[in-house]
Amino acid sequence: MKAKLVILILESKNVFDLMQPALDKALESTQFVHCSTHQEAMQYVYSDQRADLIFADWLLAGFSFIDEVRADLENHNTPIIIMSEDVTNKKIVLNETENKSTYFLSKPFLDKGLIKKVTKVLKHRERRRSTRIHPQKDYSVSFDCNDKGNFQTQLVDISISGCLLRLPIEMNRQISIYDQCLLNIGIDEFQLEIMGELIRIGHDRLLPEEKRSVLIMMKFIDTQADHVEKLQNMIDELNLRW
Repeated sequence: MKAKLVILILESKNVFDLMQPALDKALESTQFVHCSTHQEAMQYVYSDQRADLIFADWLLAGFSFIDEVRADLENHNTPIIIMSEDVTNKKIVLNETENKSTYFLSKPFLDKGLIKKVTKVLKHRERRRSTRIHPQKDYSVSFDCNDKGNFQTQLVDISISGCLLRLPIEMNRQISIYDQCLLNIGIDEFQLEIMGELIRIGHDRLLPEEKRSVLIMMKFIDTQADHVEKLQNMIDELNLRW
């Protein structure tokens, strides 16, 4: 069963009642969380629950709301759509908010404009998650795997959610699926330490004739906000370069 899309809406009850039917019709399997005050919204955020998308009226939210959401581990990267009748707030929100997951929607809006904005934001989120960046040259990645020692590998590609590594075949016998490791990733000026879990070991189809290596896939499991932000900044910059 497909998980429900959780949308938190910080707005007046009247506006929420106008938004919900349009969103419910356009999106599959959606759960709505309505909050009419800043405090109610933060109670949800601090309850260790994650929203897939947040709408927030600027008068009820302001910069303090954005900062608080970005400081929360579960919702640090949740897209936030700020809504305001004052279009001058658009420049304030987008220029002074460095996180690329913050958007602006002018009020009042028609159902068509609301759905267009939501579709764009969700597509951008999924595209960013799925984009795998392939290095233009060789980069090495080291990882410590519990008490099994330190391993040196070659980076094949990397994304927001994980990385693909090439490992000499003889080292493959020392590691197992579900091993959790501390990865040390160095790409040009970027240095990152992040926890990962080994989720797949397979044939190295990129070098089938050699048969001296295997490909291993690591899923990033580190939820520390600063690590996630560094990873996103690195992926965004490398995507522009490569």
